[in-house]
Amino acid sequence: MNGTQQIVYRKHTFLSAVAMGLSSVIIVCVLCCTGLIIFSMHFAGSQAGKLVSVATGFIDGAPDILKALPPLVGDVLNDRRVPSYSGQLEVTAQMLPGVDGDGARLQFQVTNNGDRLVTLLTVRTTLINADGRTVGESNHWAATPIAADRDWRGPLMPKSSRRFACPLYLRDSHDDTSGLKVEAEITDVRVWTEVNETPGPAGVVQATP
Repeated sequence: MNGTQQIVYRKHTFLSAVAMGLSSVIIVCVLCCTGLIIFSMHFAGSQAGKLVSVATGFIDGAPDILKALPPLVGDVLNDRRVPSYSGQLEVTAQMLPGVDGDGARLQFQVTNNGDRLVTLLTVRTTLINADGRTVGESNHWAATPIAADRDWRGPLMPKSSRRFACPLYLRDSHDDTSGLKVEAEITDVRVWTEVNETPGPAGVVQATP
């Protein structure tokens, strides 16, 4: 007696169809990404020499490029990073209580005791409560290459001082602002490059003969 094999057809449910579709999309994305990575690695390897030569040419021609720029743009870029000049700067910060419903604010006092024009000065503040826990931190621009609205306060002249205030940011809005200690840290300093100076590699200043 010959038995017959019963064939059962099962229809895909909506969830199974969605799962199969997503699996197909993921497989296609993985294959495309793999091919893109292989092509990028091959392209980078074949063009590495050209990229290095272009970067070298740009570095060698940087002084000429700066001279060719318009005076306004060239003057803004004609500065250099001088971490040691931070010894000529005094930065203090204190917390001011809120007035007429406004929140507390941070007030800064910045003094340039040196004889150089500061084109960029950034300050990081940390708020510490009575338990020694850090409850807030923020970064501020004390000096910028040009003066404009909002945080662009402009360069800081030699032998001059500047005051400005900024909103107070806390990690938790429920933290008590009373008794907070404010610590200010200078994070970056750039000064104006004089006419008889030429910025060299890595910020080294070379005297122009």
